Amino acid sequence: MFEYPEKSFRSNEGISKSLLLASIPIILLFSALSGSIGFMLGHNESQASVHRKSQLPEAGNRVIVYPQYNYSFLSNLVNSLNVVSAMSFTKDGGDWIRIPALKINAPLNSAVSMSDADVLKTLSKGVALYPNGVKPGQQGKVFISGHSTGEPWKGIYRFVFMHLNELKPGDEIIIDFDSTRYSYRVTKSSIIDPSNLKFISSDNSKPVLSLMACWPLWTTKNRIIVDAQLIKSSPLIVSSQV
Repeated sequence: MFEYPEKSFRSNEGISKSLLLASIPIILLFSALSGSIGFMLGHNESQASVHRKSQLPEAGNRVIVYPQYNYSFLSNLVNSLNVVSAMSFTKDGGDWIRIPALKINAPLNSAVSMSDADVLKTLSKGVALYPNGVKPGQQGKVFISGHSTGEPWKGIYRFVFMHLNELKPGDEIIIDFDSTRYSYRVTKSSIIDPSNLKFISSDNSKPVLSLMACWPLWTTKNRIIVDAQLIKSSPLIVSSQV
């Protein structure tokens, strides 16, 4: 008759000590392999992330670039009623400047005074509307300035007008101000000497807009000016549906 050995692989008490001891090296080997695979996958993902970041624009640009709005059923309803030109929609409260051609969407803030200190303080929060008495939509020149380049302490909008030179006649500039959307069409751009302050004057027989930034990049030698003319205005509705 075949006799079972005194020590079997199983007993009423569960797994024997010898089986447990024999399985320890296998468990350790499996853990080591899993860790190595995880490290390699993580390393590859990190490398891919570094590559993607290298393809992105300057940090300042990323801050102010937003996807274009996809208007919801509310604007479609308005369009079906043939009154779309009578109103505009936004999901942002407050005042903004939007330049679709440059994918710019930045806060518009009024400077307390024309002093350099007040204007620079305002520029740290977006773009600065000069307090020269002319507001968007009014007859005369609306004057707005923004940083083109700047050191980190100048705020996240230090690159807001970095590509202002790329605007062409016919491009649209949108100003959302005081619950109204004003649409301007670019007419021209020019490089000027900042010592000639006439370009800041608000006197004009038409409702126009001028954008300004330091130029060339990383200097304050000159200023680039982009002029635009008002083409339409419409009531602005803030809606979470947009």
